[in-house]
Amino acid sequence: MNSESDIMSKRNWYILNTTVGQENKVKEEIERAFYARGLDELVDEIVVPTESMQHIRRGKPVKVDKKVLPGYVMIKLLLNDDALAAIDSVSYSVRFLSGGNQPKPVPESEVNRVLGKIQKEKEEGEAMQVFVVGELVEILDGPFTGFIALVEQIDMVEKKLKVSVSIFGRDSLVTLSFNHVKKTKGGA
Repeated sequence: MNSESDIMSKRNWYILNTTVGQENKVKEEIERAFYARGLDELVDEIVVPTESMQHIRRGKPVKVDKKVLPGYVMIKLLLNDDALAAIDSVSYSVRFLSGGNQPKPVPESEVNRVLGKIQKEKEEGEAMQVFVVGELVEILDGPFTGFIALVEQIDMVEKKLKVSVSIFGRDSLVTLSFNHVKKTKGGA
């Protein structure tokens, strides 16, 4: 069983609760507070978990960063009285999520799960193509592999397209995942 001194003698992840919409300002204020007090060596990392999403606005793709945990900031630090005082000096109602009077560390596995999910989604988003209704795509997988299709509808949430494929002289609508098609070199 960990004693209070064991917990405060090693670097752990903690979650800070703050005012929604002020997460980035809180991160900056924490960095300034630790730097001003000469305590920056106590902090390993401060994270405002976000994921990049693409939306279509006025027919053009726009990248938007969305906070995964609105109102929360994750921090890995060596917690001691000086670190607590530095965090207490930050505006925007910053407080630790805790299990009582003492800030409660978050298991590394939970932090890795959250950050891993964000990284995976970020990588998928970067690799994701942006499609436009009316453009031609080539089908890469399934029974229609190699067919050229016309994009009819785009579902950004499900990351799926409805495409029109000509089969035996008749157009048929087929729903495909973004990763099952690629843009043709000829374009729309």
